Amino acid sequence: MPSVGFAAGATPLSVQESAGTATLTVQLSAAAASPVTVAYAATAGTATSSDYTLAAGTLTFAAGETRKVGSWGV
Repeated sequence: MPSVGFAAGATPLSVQESAGTATLTVQLSAAAASPVTVAYAATAGTATSSDYTLAAGTLTFAAGETRKVGSWGV
């Protein structure tokens, strides 16, 4: 099973609230023969609950796929 991580240069992620979205490239260490589903959840860090909407969900890589680009609201 391949490991999952952020593309080089993607972390740490910091965006201005006025940007509206944060875009990350997520990658697998190797292509898989079948689909791979990864669960994710955002944590507050230094933000307060009035500053953000928590994001959580899944990201599915198709067989042979190694990179996904996602955008999340900030």
